Parts: sequence; C-alpha cells; structure tokens
Amino acid sequence: MQKTEKPFVEVNNLYKVYDGFSSVLDNVSLEIARGEIACIFGPNGCGKTTLLKIIAGIDKDYQGKVLIGGKSPIEVRTGIVPQDYDMTLLPWRNTVDNITLPLEVNGYSRRVLREIVVEFLKKMGIKLPLLSPVYKLSGGQKQLTVIARTLINKPEFLVMDEPFASLDSSHFFQIADVLKRIWNLTEVSTVLVTHDLVTAVLLSDQIFLFSPKPGRIVHCEKISLPEPRSVSDPLFVETVNYLQGVFLMGGE
Repeated sequence: MQKTEKPFVEVNNLYKVYDGFSSVLDNVSLEIARGEIACIFGPNGCGKTTLLKIIAGIDKDYQGKVLIGGKSPIEVRTGIVPQDYDMTLLPWRNTVDNITLPLEVNGYSRRVLREIVVEFLKKMGIKLPLLSPVYKLSGGQKQLTVIARTLINKPEFLVMDEPFASLDSSHFFQIADVLKRIWNLTEVSTVLVTHDLVTAVLLSDQIFLFSPKPGRIVHCEKISLPEPRSVSDPLFVETVNYLQGVFLMGGE
C-alpha cells in the first residue's frame, strides 16, 4: 500500500496522569502514515485503551501533542469499534436498522437507508442476515454489524479496541479477512489495540510494543510480510517469535 511522506497520525511527547499522581502513559511519541494499519501491542493495564481514547478525541485531558491529518482529534470524523461492541447494538432493532443508525440524521427514508446498506455490504463483501434481530446473531455477525455501522459513515480515521477479544478462532479469521478487504478498498488509516501478537502481525503494517504501566514504546517494527499472510508461514511464525522475544527483553 502506498503511503504519503507526511504522517497522518502524529503523537509527540504524550503524557497521561490520573488523579494527579498515577502515570498511565509516559512520553509516548509515534507516527502512522495515511492508509496504514498500526497496532498497539502490550500487556493489560499498559495504557493501550487510554491512548486509543486520546487519539479518538474522547479523552482530552493529557499533556503533549496529537494531530490526526494535521487536525486536533476532536476535529476528525473518527470511527470507533469498541471492545464491548455487543453493548453498542440496539437489541430492539434488526441487523440492517442497526447499521443505518449513523445515517438517520441525513433524513433519508427507511427504504433508501436500507438500499444504501445493501449496496455498501455488497461492495465490502460482508454477508449478514439483515432482517434478523441482533440478539440472534453470532458473535462474529455482531462484530461485523458494528464494523459495518462504523464504516458506512465513511470515517476519516478508524480505531479498534481489542476487536477480537471475545471471538473464537473461526470467527477471528472470518473478521480478519473482511477487515483486510475493507482496508484495501477504503485505505482508511487504522489504529488497532491488541494483546495478541498473532493478531498484530497478521493485520498490521506497523507494530508498537508497549511496556507495562506506565506505557512507553519500547520497540517499533515495520511488518512487510507478503499478502495474504498465513499463520502457518514459517516467516510469519519467525516474526511473531522475534517480536515476542523483543517484548520479553523490554525492547531494543
């Protein structure tokens, strides 16, 4: 994927402290190119989700500089796929009417909204039971519904917080394949948070390894494995093992 020279995401000397004394992020600086999929990898409690909230414009209480496309995070149309995605679905609506939610402010009729969703899903290669109540969907289908709802509003930037944490392996690979296809079609810049290195290497162009709390970047690795990537590829396994070793040694 071709990248522009100027970074799309710029984080410089970022500090985050809770309650005046509990340091969560310690001097974090990173750059992510336009169209790039970057992964934040680290242990639980290292500040990954906090960083995600800051660059998504949700958390505004920090020290340092954060720019997304040259703008403040609050000025950017950011799509968010949270870890507890199931809780964001409206159980009294069916699948298609959950996906249309971000478009309803445009004043389109219900018929037009559904037509937009059908065309969008067809383009993205996403298959869902559109008239089914969402509480009847599988975990993978619910996740796809949330992803579709997020992307149908054409965000400038996408953040995903542990999107595979509650999925089994079959649903994980299904969602991963869909995401790869979506990224190739839209080239939306994405930051993905995970504590699983296999996920990071499978999906990312760049991985930032974080230390335990307070979170610091201990290593940055560009991933140039050929596509499509396979977890059984010896080079893939070698990359995962190498990064695991770097992480256990505390970085470079």
